[in-house]
Amino acid sequence: MGGGHKIVKRWLAGGLAIISLMATMSAAAQLPPEGRPAPSQPARAQSRSMVVSQYGIVATSQVVASQAGAAILAKGGSAVDAAIAANAALGVIEPMMNGIGGDLFAIVYDAKTKQVYGLNASGWTPAGLSLEALKKRKIDKLRVIDQVTVPGTVAGWDAMAKRWGKLPLAQSLAPAIALAEDGFGIPENDALNWKNTGMPFAGDPAFAKAFLPGGQAPAVGDLVRNPDMAASLRRIAQNGRDGFYKGPTADAMLALQRKLGTSFHFWQPEHTLDTLNDRALELLEAVDLRQHAALSAVELSYGRKRALEIATTLAMEPRLMLLDEPTQGMGLEDVDRIKQLIKKVAADRTVLMVEHNMSVVASLADTITVLARGATLAEGPYAEVSKNPAVIEAYMGSANVELKGAH
Repeated sequence: MGGGHKIVKRWLAGGLAIISLMATMSAAAQLPPEGRPAPSQPARAQSRSMVVSQYGIVATSQVVASQAGAAILAKGGSAVDAAIAANAALGVIEPMMNGIGGDLFAIVYDAKTKQVYGLNASGWTPAGLSLEALKKRKIDKLRVIDQVTVPGTVAGWDAMAKRWGKLPLAQSLAPAIALAEDGFGIPENDALNWKNTGMPFAGDPAFAKAFLPGGQAPAVGDLVRNPDMAASLRRIAQNGRDGFYKGPTADAMLALQRKLGTSFHFWQPEHTLDTLNDRALELLEAVDLRQHAALSAVELSYGRKRALEIATTLAMEPRLMLLDEPTQGMGLEDVDRIKQLIKKVAADRTVLMVEHNMSVVASLADTITVLARGATLAEGPYAEVSKNPAVIEAYMGSANVELKGAH
């Protein structure tokens, strides 16, 4: 069987308990309403024994995928490493349900920090797809290929492995690569799903070569190999996310998009997007985020996320900018940073802002106009307007209190 068989034997050997929670499938136990007794549980004699383990548990729809995750735990991997291994294995065994061509969503509980994190690794709209592009070409209905977003699964693996992984991504992907190379048996449900979802694409030679051995959906018990999938996974194992979003795999996706239609191309290769790097850095510099260019948006503080939103607006070079409560929910440090940023961007354009924090308004505006039900209550500098009885009553409900703080 060669090296692949040895890989299978390695990751199956010593598989401890069985484990994980997957991106594309989830289950939740429903709790009874407060005060109502919980429904009785079915007798344990009529079901399988529960899994009890001090080493971790991996649960998926396929035993072999669960084994893949458990083997990673046995090698010292984290729960996230195991989840990636199981997810990748499912993508090989159940390509109609999961895969590197799709998206990934995850909820991760970090026991050390006792924090819960959510990851949305759903794909972005293709770089060339915009309302203007559609109108220009008089397109009112997208082809199937143009409805496909840029696959986000591999980016999700990369982000999770870097944040919570203990093992190299290559090690977590080894079980899936071995399954794709050496083959896996087809169970009943997958045989049915493969037939129902795969045969409609039997006329596509590339699809049939990868997923319909002999031009037919595999039957129960058939041993299926997918060397092309193994090659794609190996490139990811060797080069991380760049093994998917750059190089042969990315080129193949772009070629498919062009093959299926020559009138317009929404997906653009990496090298054409590189020309935007300098402009992106200029925009980050404009909002004082240049030093954070290597971070993902999720890693930025709330205030810096708002600054990033302003940067994306600046990319359109607007003469008028509307800001809706730009400092809401921020700490004092972020509030001060955003105030200074608004002053900076307002130097070259008109800024319309909805803001309820009067101290913020006072620091930004030379003249304040207070309106109530279409009528002007007062107009002038903050020091004057904030003492106007009509303004105080409108804000505080009474003219006998002082207007101050976050109003």
